[in-house]
Amino acid sequence: MRWIKGKSYNALYSWILSGDFVLFEFAELAWYQPDRVAKRAWAIYRSICEHEGADWRIWRPDPGTWHMREREERERYAEAIRRFGS
Repeated sequence: MRWIKGKSYNALYSWILSGDFVLFEFAELAWYQPDRVAKRAWAIYRSICEHEGADWRIWRPDPGTWHMREREERERYAEAIRRFGS
């Protein structure tokens, strides 16, 4: 993550630490990988967030994405982190 941030890939950095990344990327991962793989990936993701000082328990929208239904996205995020066994 430091390399991404250091190279000024701020959009990518923000995307990875956003709740949208979890909703879209982890949702896809859970469709085609066994539960144990998705849970291990989730543990790695939480570790990255904690290292970067980002609270993974709170849905943070990607700054470059506009959401019409923010409440529903927050609920989907809460369900996703429950499903991954936080």
